[in-house]
Amino acid sequence: MTSFPVDILRHEAQRLGHEAQRHNRFLEIARKIGLYSDHRLPIPETTHEANLVEDVLASNLEKLSLDERELQQLQLYGLETYSLVDAPGDSSSSSATVESSEQSTVVSYDSAEKINIDKSLQEFDQLLRQKLAQTKDVQSAYVVARYWNPEYCEDRNFRLYFLRAEKWSVSHAVELFLYHFEMKRELFVDTTATTDSKRHDTLTSGNTKQAILGRPVRMSDLDPDDLETIRSGCYQIGKSTDDAGRTVIYISPRLRKFKSLRNLQRAFWYIVMSELQDKGMDHSSGVIGVISFYGFGDISIPHLLNVRRARMALPMNVVGTHICYGGDESQRVSIAGIQLFQHCNPKDSVLQVHQGEPKETFSKLRSFGIPVDHDNSPLLPTGESWSTEWHLEWLQNLKAKEERAHSDSADGDHRPRRFDVLFGKGKEALKHPGTLRCMHLVDLFENRYEAANRRAKTQVSDEIVGIIHASNGRFLKRIKPGGSWMEVDKATAREKISHLFRQKRSKAIAEKEMNKTEQSSPQKLQGVGE
Repeated sequence: MTSFPVDILRHEAQRLGHEAQRHNRFLEIARKIGLYSDHRLPIPETTHEANLVEDVLASNLEKLSLDERELQQLQLYGLETYSLVDAPGDSSSSSATVESSEQSTVVSYDSAEKINIDKSLQEFDQLLRQKLAQTKDVQSAYVVARYWNPEYCEDRNFRLYFLRAEKWSVSHAVELFLYHFEMKRELFVDTTATTDSKRHDTLTSGNTKQAILGRPVRMSDLDPDDLETIRSGCYQIGKSTDDAGRTVIYISPRLRKFKSLRNLQRAFWYIVMSELQDKGMDHSSGVIGVISFYGFGDISIPHLLNVRRARMALPMNVVGTHICYGGDESQRVSIAGIQLFQHCNPKDSVLQVHQGEPKETFSKLRSFGIPVDHDNSPLLPTGESWSTEWHLEWLQNLKAKEERAHSDSADGDHRPRRFDVLFGKGKEALKHPGTLRCMHLVDLFENRYEAANRRAKTQVSDEIVGIIHASNGRFLKRIKPGGSWMEVDKATAREKISHLFRQKRSKAIAEKEMNKTEQSSPQKLQGVGE
């Protein structure tokens, strides 16, 4: 029987406290169906064992109320989501990031609960300080990262990723935040050592390798084997979102090229974090996963669970996962093991399994609002083949952007250029040619923006950001008053555009009210004279 070591899950449960629930539930169900071992967690390997797992899962499903079952289906379709409202009364604004002087709130539609973003961030900071004070661990990965780059670690939008991923649970978000840095060190810094004595690097030791903890991972940080895994296309971000506006991650184990499990972990980390920090992957609506086992042999659950360890450290709210396979019995047995593991945490994403020919299962995916056409997804009709055309283009653009940003940083060349858009309220920012050009673009797109629904408004803002980037323009803000300039990510740039549209709308309303007042004043005076 193929098994997965207990210490891997136990390790997760210790480092990420709320995973202990999954660990205990897994052991409980494993004992119930007679698959428990004192030293290893067994995974079903025979048809009989798979049947036992499926029977238990079916029994547990029957215990759910109709409302609970309906909620799971709504979650898959994207109808049970968390929506970010950047300004009270303005439900049309972008939800990916916050860069507004107005008070920000979050609305949870399933509970009608309003959450104050600033308050959540304050509680996040307080709890983080408490945990650091309790542990007094000057060698924690977060403390090291903060030493190298406090601006990165304390960035408002970066911390919001973790709050969104944990659906605004501050305690879980802080837990995930600290675990994120520990896993990042394990994957990208401490590649050989595993003991505390071997990883003892003081903050002032000059170990510049640890500087990666205080910045995003770049393509240049990866080794050739990592890059081969990434270019294989086994992990791809969809070219477009699903019908509910959620990012789709397509996974094809058949395409994987790797020499070690670390290649898979690092590749997945890099792709997800690059997309998140470049485009502001919107966790208010969640992320959808699509795993295709077509053309793949035996499924290695230990491999999947090891990659999952890296996934658990990423601030991504995976609300649903779809598995497609052709009906191979050995794959069915392994998928039963995946279903068992997924079932053991009620907080985890909903898992939907589709069995049949590619044409049939892809049609089912489309019914859930997931893009399956060649123009918007890597899926091809045969199922066994995947397109990597868009993926390789995405990687090339990402590499060029990283090289440009790194070159600018190395040369200290963050001085505003002609087409750059500057953040700020002073004359320097407002009269800069790039800012004026941006405001002109807002004027041109105004009618289209105001007539659009919320999702289309985001697309309009994205289009303007793309026009500015295409002309080699950047969105710059000062690190501190009078300090040097820094380039913001795409999500923040998009929110800047949305803010300009809102500002323009408010100004138009104010001018209209003023005109009404001026028009009514002469009539009142004339009546008094008569």
